[in-house]
Amino acid sequence: MGLKILPPDINQSEIKYAGKERAIRVGLMQLKDVSREGLEFIIHDRAKNGPYPSLGDFLVRADGHLHLQDARILIKAGCFDSMAGRDARPGLMWQALKFFDASTGAPHISEPGLPFSPSPTKSPVRFHPSPKSPSLLPFAKSPPCKTPIFSPLSQRGAGGDFPSPSTPQPRPYPENILLKHEMETFGFLHSIHPLDRYREILKGLNYVRARDLHKHVGKQVTAIGWMVTGKTVLSRDGDSMKFVSFEDTTGLYEAVFFPKAYDQYCHMLNGSRPYILKGKVQEEFSAVTLTVHWIGVLDKYRGNGLKL
Repeated sequence: MGLKILPPDINQSEIKYAGKERAIRVGLMQLKDVSREGLEFIIHDRAKNGPYPSLGDFLVRADGHLHLQDARILIKAGCFDSMAGRDARPGLMWQALKFFDASTGAPHISEPGLPFSPSPTKSPVRFHPSPKSPSLLPFAKSPPCKTPIFSPLSQRGAGGDFPSPSTPQPRPYPENILLKHEMETFGFLHSIHPLDRYREILKGLNYVRARDLHKHVGKQVTAIGWMVTGKTVLSRDGDSMKFVSFEDTTGLYEAVFFPKAYDQYCHMLNGSRPYILKGKVQEEFSAVTLTVHWIGVLDKYRGNGLKL
């Protein structure tokens, strides 16, 4: 539709999605696991006291209203990129962890690329990580940190920022970590189309793009698609079948799995992932659909030289 999708921003986003001219700003409501009360505080405080000039200022003003988990999600979602830059996210994470540590005396939570050590206190933490989470390292295995990790409240500068000598400058998150954070915080990829991650596999493959399916009515084709949503229904004979919406980088298209195909492949239609589909393009009342007779998972063919 030619619309520009703007990322969430701590000073620009409302709770709901908001549009202006040809741009739409992602609303804070999209962020997973941030409480509604916390989001309402951000909007109210911003309207009353003005925009946040820095993460430190935000943490001081939000203290008692938002928790460490909320701050982590906001940073991972890029809500502070406009003031600090995308590459600064690991440093912002360090600053948030240090703020809450000084406020509560709680042990540190490790992030990828940030060498945290546990503090000696036994005070309860505000954020309880899952022991199975790959992004959170066990305290006992965290390497020692040469930089002071405690910063008393009295040592904070104006606006809640910490003195630069005690704040490390970790390396920027690699692209795969940034994309992982997008999925964690939004539930989808915002900066790229998910199929862009498979460009190398798709190079040289002979398949029909979504925008061109109408040119192949009545023909057997191969298509590539990212599963968007689906609906299971019953046929006239009472057998299960499914209508599924897929998309590639050129558009959306509808696919139909009649009972025989659905019975064979229903176990594969269980999430957002890249698929290879073979079927017949059909048109009815100007609506083009793909009747699927075979389906495979594209990411299983990475590096296998698949030829379609």
